[in-house]
Amino acid sequence: MEWISEEDSVLSEDEIRVETHACGISIGAEMPQYLGTDPTDVEPVYPRKVGYESAGRVIEIGRSVTDFKVGDRVIAFYGQQTSGVIPSGKAVGIPAHVEW
Repeated sequence: MEWISEEDSVLSEDEIRVETHACGISIGAEMPQYLGTDPTDVEPVYPRKVGYESAGRVIEIGRSVTDFKVGDRVIAFYGQQTSGVIPSGKAVGIPAHVEW
């Protein structure tokens, strides 16, 4: 395992930054790679990001973002990491009554 520190990028006006709370992995692609049974990736290179759907909270918004505010809970598609910067159109809000 290796810890890599990176500076936060500056958001574009239509982007949001999401703090990841949970992430799923693909049972069809990533799980076979992990198990060493994927015939298309017989020697996977690590470290690698896993998952491409994540749940978390919005921690920063770009100037023109109007559909989210800081603190909103979202499901987003950006690959597992501590936080992700994505266009606001690539996230879906989670209704307040849904528990996680």
